Amino acid sequence: MVQVRRLGPDDVDFVRETLTEAFTSAEVVVLGRLIDAAALPGFVAEVDGQRAGLLTYEPGEDWQVVGLVATVRGVGVGEALMHLAMHDAREQRIRRLWLVTTNDNTAALSFYQRLGMDLVALHRDSITNARRTLQPSLPRTGARGIEIRHELELQILL
Repeated sequence: MVQVRRLGPDDVDFVRETLTEAFTSAEVVVLGRLIDAAALPGFVAEVDGQRAGLLTYEPGEDWQVVGLVATVRGVGVGEALMHLAMHDAREQRIRRLWLVTTNDNTAALSFYQRLGMDLVALHRDSITNARRTLQPSLPRTGARGIEIRHELELQILL
């Protein structure tokens, strides 16, 4: 069973290491900005007492999910983390939870839409541009050999 809780001081190394392993850096590119996802508030998931994933978000008028990583797959880690983020956002009277993923991440697109998120924007060539200006180390290809060029914005109104 998946248990979720707020990130705490003991999770700092886990967060940075997990984000770096998943995204090549804890600093992620989102819509032309470099964001240190490890410095943000968030949640951690545990399965059988072991850390199994995390979610970080940028608070504000809306909450932007910046990092979501499940290190244990197939048991509902990502879903539990997203549901807690949506629940907490509602309690804080946040009206919109949103995120950005890349065009190659077809599994994530399916996952987010199953959670009720809606695709609201395509940011053409934003990753291509970010590779030139912000983070040259961004990979050129991703899942299934798809060229990574665009960012797709999804949201759920709460």
